[in-house]
Amino acid sequence: YATGVINFGTYVDLLLPPLAIYMWADGDYDPGIAESFGYDDDGNYIVTLKDGYTWSDGTPIVAEDLVTTFNTGYLINWSVWQNLDSVEVVDELTAKFHIRDGSPLVERRILVENLRPTSVYGEFGERAGELIAEGVGSSEDAFTELLNELTEFRPAEFVSGGPYLLLAENISDA
Repeated sequence: YATGVINFGTYVDLLLPPLAIYMWADGDYDPGIAESFGYDDDGNYIVTLKDGYTWSDGTPIVAEDLVTTFNTGYLINWSVWQNLDSVEVVDELTAKFHIRDGSPLVERRILVENLRPTSVYGEFGERAGELIAEGVGSSEDAFTELLNELTEFRPAEFVSGGPYLLLAENISDA
């Protein structure tokens, strides 16, 4: 989320797991960290994560990570928020995306996003969730203050969602 950071490009999926990957040749999504996904009868989007996956810091990858990821994305104006009212935890591995305005792009905007760990970004996700619930928008001071905190935040350690660790001593311009 921070400015002036390393862009992992196509390798980001190895470090921060996406929910699914769109397979252009098949015209369908191949599950990543998501076990299942789709619309419910009310037109909301439901994602259930695979069980047993952990972040590199040992914390489990759970539905709260979905909420943290997308609530924090609200602060940096992710386009999916044009169509969302909120994201909530249904159970340990399931989250519900409350859709405000349907769009063919909503599913893609949800599924291809890379998760971020609550163990690192949880405070930002929680505080952003409060702003969302209160209807606070980007022109308001509380929003701007939290966005500034987020963009200035530098985690002490990079927490990945796979077998790969990013170590500062291995980063170069090469």
